[in-house]
Amino acid sequence: LDISSWTSKSPNAITLGQYASDPLPRINFSGYNYTPAVSFYWDDDLSATVNRNRKLYSHGQTLAVDRSTSYYVFYVSNLDTENTIGVGTVFSIDAANNLYGWNVASSVGRGYAAFSTGTVTSSSSKTAGINTVLVPNDYRTAATNTSPIRSYLNGENLTVGTAQHRTGNSAGVVTLGGTGTGTGNYFFGDIYEVLVLTGTQYQYMTDLELQKIHSYFALKYGLTINVDYVNSNGSHIWTHTDNTGYNTGIFG
Repeated sequence: LDISSWTSKSPNAITLGQYASDPLPRINFSGYNYTPAVSFYWDDDLSATVNRNRKLYSHGQTLAVDRSTSYYVFYVSNLDTENTIGVGTVFSIDAANNLYGWNVASSVGRGYAAFSTGTVTSSSSKTAGINTVLVPNDYRTAATNTSPIRSYLNGENLTVGTAQHRTGNSAGVVTLGGTGTGTGNYFFGDIYEVLVLTGTQYQYMTDLELQKIHSYFALKYGLTINVDYVNSNGSHIWTHTDNTGYNTGIFG
């Protein structure tokens, strides 16, 4: 079943749909914990170029990006590594002089790494699971920059390179499964959920706040995280210590 329209649950209520005559993704119920996913799949009856144009696009609706704000980005996805070559972009914003808004792939402000697989802030090993990128928008000199980007996979804090990255400072259209209207940085695989939160510039989420969100995603999708599971009150509901030998595929 093709997905012709997808509307976010945020206050922005942005609706994504088909761009021109590009092929549409379809719904997949056979993935993580049998929860529905937006599936960007390869169709052998179509050319490579047409397949790589599969995306959802917001047309005239835009989403604003503010570099004086911190962004905390979570996305649950499963990359098709056979058909995705290079950067598989889950979610992008075509803003800030067509540099896709988030602009965190290099110190000169180019890119969309906060929402991609196989990039500066998403290492090539980050092909499946709960991806998290914290963007404090700290673009001060190296001597005073104390808030570099942090990246996580399934609750594990990964190493990220150069700290001087910031987002753009404008608004742009939103694309799910690619960047803009072309075939560049196309994504093949399943996208389950994208969550974008904001905070005070230069600041991260606390470890407990991260643990709550990672626990929510892990239980919902049956994914394994390397930290103890907590509820929304911060109380432990499952610990590695008390469940030795039974610590994978937990769901609720």
